[in-house]
Amino acid sequence: MFSRTLFDQPERLWRFLGIFQSPPLRLVHVQGRGLFLLLLTAFGGLTWFMLWRAGSAYAEMILPLHQTGGVLMLCHLAAHGGMGIRRFIVWQRNSRAA
Repeated sequence: MFSRTLFDQPERLWRFLGIFQSPPLRLVHVQGRGLFLLLLTAFGGLTWFMLWRAGSAYAEMILPLHQTGGVLMLCHLAAHGGMGIRRFIVWQRNSRAA
């Protein structure tokens, strides 16, 4: 039996999974997710609008895709902004201490 598991120490879990090993990889992951959500929302909205203008019955199927993308994008922006503000506060505290 192991006394420690990967889940007891998050840094070991990240190393095991091979993700978030360096700050540039974190940046690429977060920015890529935001770009994907932006494109999903824009593509869903454009597709819905074109189908709605054409009077297609498929417009009602595309609208939830657009709405879900929009909600996920707002959640991403709120979380991203919160992390940025937290990082700024930590930076301010560390710069005062130095």
